Amino acid sequence: MFMSNKLCFFTMEPEIYNGTGHPEVWLNKLKSFCYQNNITIDENILKFCKTLIHPSINVSEANSFNEIINIIKSDISFESYKNSVKRKLKRLKFDNDKFKNEEEILKNLNNFQQLCYEAEINEFEEQKRLFMNALSTFSIQHRFIYDNLNNINSMKELLKYFDQSLLKEKINNGSCIALKHVATGKYLSCCDDIKYQKGSKCPIVFVEQTFLVLNSIWVISTADKLPDKPSESEPVFYGNTFYLFHKTTGKKVDIDQSYKSPVTQNAEVSITSFKNETRCQLMATNSAKNNNDCMLSKDIITLKNSGNYILRSHEFTFTNDNKTYQEVVGHNERIGGNDEWCIELVEDGI
Repeated sequence: MFMSNKLCFFTMEPEIYNGTGHPEVWLNKLKSFCYQNNITIDENILKFCKTLIHPSINVSEANSFNEIINIIKSDISFESYKNSVKRKLKRLKFDNDKFKNEEEILKNLNNFQQLCYEAEINEFEEQKRLFMNALSTFSIQHRFIYDNLNNINSMKELLKYFDQSLLKEKINNGSCIALKHVATGKYLSCCDDIKYQKGSKCPIVFVEQTFLVLNSIWVISTADKLPDKPSESEPVFYGNTFYLFHKTTGKKVDIDQSYKSPVTQNAEVSITSFKNETRCQLMATNSAKNNNDCMLSKDIITLKNSGNYILRSHEFTFTNDNKTYQEVVGHNERIGGNDEWCIELVEDGI
């Protein structure tokens, strides 16, 4: 190929534009090819560019790269190309099984954004609709983004919420969990040898530490026994009852209104080994969810027992054997900020 009185040796064949790709993407590839082969003068690249465009698209009068791009985009072939990319976008489905593979996640997101660019879909509402269509309706990602749609007004925000959704995982029957008190940032905990000095004299449930320790791990169970192992086929739903077993002791949370808590004189919260105590049945609620939704890691929940006593903590402390503990109680008053807990899936159970 003769270019500007000099013979160039090409290391690879340049790509011909035939209407089956995006012209701007093609032009960038061509420029890169030219630079690699020491063709750096725009006038020479422009001449070379014209020779690689199919004759059905007449670019002979173009005097700049922008003019070439505009001529190609005005041709019917480009409209057909855009429509074909739009059909790809409508058929696009993200593989939910690969959402734990960081490389696959990036491939999915990059592919989606590139297809939107090549189809020239610039309106965010259309981008959002196509993105939601690519997610499985039953996936955590779809549900999380759908619940936050009113807060999402740009692709940047959409991808931010998608990233957050990847931290969400289903809470299943038998899952190991932790409950972080939202207001104070401390975890619900218990120890078998720390007991109430009055009242039931059972092991105390309290909150301590802003980091996870073994005494802060619980097992959620839909039956009044510890499951052998977590069951991925049995998610725990809002509005359904379950029991909360302490991981290290095997005892379950009990909100007992027969006894008063040390400081606020609300219902005492402890752990017990008693079987078939209905007051040990718990139910989770979430103002943003309904009973058809399963519980997800990082959800903010409130917990109540079968007697409608709500699990609460606050900054009130009490002393037991010369040690100070932050009180956890059950109450049947109006729900407030001190009743909120962040449920966290603990995959390895520490």
